Amino acid sequence: MAKSAASERRLRPELGWTACDAVAVAVAVCPHLITGSKEVFCDMELRGTLTRGMSVFDWNGLLKRPPNVNLVTSIDMEGLMAVMDASLEDA
Repeated sequence: MAKSAASERRLRPELGWTACDAVAVAVAVCPHLITGSKEVFCDMELRGTLTRGMSVFDWNGLLKRPPNVNLVTSIDMEGLMAVMDASLEDA
């Protein structure tokens, strides 16, 4: 069963908060930070009644569509912090 980010934070407060935009930029610039990823098909739901503008991933290949994204599932957090710290040193 899928969990929301909010419920995950309640259950595991030690996980803290992750700035998704900063992570996206960091892994684009430093792909060695990626420790796990999965190629999946992804589409944007634009006409749904339950969602709008939501990324929908075919995790189990049920749609039989070729993967079109490489979704990062885990990163080297210590490496990310080092990259973030280094980026602030020159600021």
